Amino acid sequence: MLASTIVVAVLALPVLIPGPASADAISDKRAQAEQITAKLDQLNQRLSMLDEQYNNAQLGLVKAEADITDAQSRVDATNADLERRSGELRSFAVQAYMTGNDTPAFEAVLTSSADEATQKKSYLEAASGSRQDLLDELSSTKQKLAQEVVKLDEAKGQAQGQRDLAAKARDQADAAINEQQQIQSQTQGELATLVQQEQQRQAEAQLAKAKADAAAAQAATQAAAQAAASRPAPPRTSTVPPSTGGSGPAPAPAPAPGGGGAVNGGAAAAIAAARSVLGAPYVWAAAGPNAFDCSGLVMWAWAHGGRSLPHSSAAMYSSTRRIAMSDIQPGDLVFYGTPIHHVALYIGGGQIIHAPHSGSYVQIDSVGYWKDLKGAGRV
Repeated sequence: MLASTIVVAVLALPVLIPGPASADAISDKRAQAEQITAKLDQLNQRLSMLDEQYNNAQLGLVKAEADITDAQSRVDATNADLERRSGELRSFAVQAYMTGNDTPAFEAVLTSSADEATQKKSYLEAASGSRQDLLDELSSTKQKLAQEVVKLDEAKGQAQGQRDLAAKARDQADAAINEQQQIQSQTQGELATLVQQEQQRQAEAQLAKAKADAAAAQAATQAAAQAAASRPAPPRTSTVPPSTGGSGPAPAPAPAPGGGGAVNGGAAAAIAAARSVLGAPYVWAAAGPNAFDCSGLVMWAWAHGGRSLPHSSAAMYSSTRRIAMSDIQPGDLVFYGTPIHHVALYIGGGQIIHAPHSGSYVQIDSVGYWKDLKGAGRV
């Protein structure tokens, strides 16, 4: 009886002293929330990369299919040429068979008089040369056809490779999305709240960093402008005396960092288009008008600005002009990742419009929303 009482008392101790255990439980849940948040962020990054791999494969498939069309046209043309040359050689053979010689003119040469021997020799050489020319042309055309068929097969192989890459990216994306959904379905109650708080904390930290970076860039620009203004002017080399009618024009102010200049018409139209679809859902590989992925949104927006862009953030990076982040203007593109797997549209004031990742929507965020900023490009 005494032993039973002692066991019960020992088991009851954690209940009687709840303070440390409760603190440990909260700490454990917060650590778990951080792990879940990190995993979801990792999956979002993974999905973004797979999305762009799929888009690149689709671009490659379009090119490969165009190569197939061109190669098939060349094969068809070479086949027609081969048939024509084969027909010419058949006609030559028929004429030779009917006359017993290589050419109808051969018989006339044989019946000519002796004083036409020189002519006869040249006709014989011409007949032989014509036959050889036809054989050479036929052989060359056959070789050309074989080469064109090889190129056609290569184009078909490229196309199949791009289809396989796209299918692989889509399968891996489906697996990542399923994993995301499983994590989110298992994250309930207090833990779900802690995950949301952690995500909010990270977003605020990214925003604070973006603001600090923008402030540092602005300070650097102002310092450079002040240093330039304080430097003495170079000596005048002109023989014309300086004007005494005034102190001369004031130096132009340095451009405001973060796109302080006027927005050109194309960029304004692109930004307006992007703003018009705020809240549209992120859908893998979508390019509007009701759903988008990151490059699909930028491509769709700039189409309203009169410019055609490829549906791929990496291809957009290659097709735009590199600019410093301190010179960025509204309408410029902001790229993220190494390799590049995310693109956003800069709208000024350190902000972007983008379609971040699966489960999100077209939204406005700071330039620092994504941690791995690569740089900017001008359309």
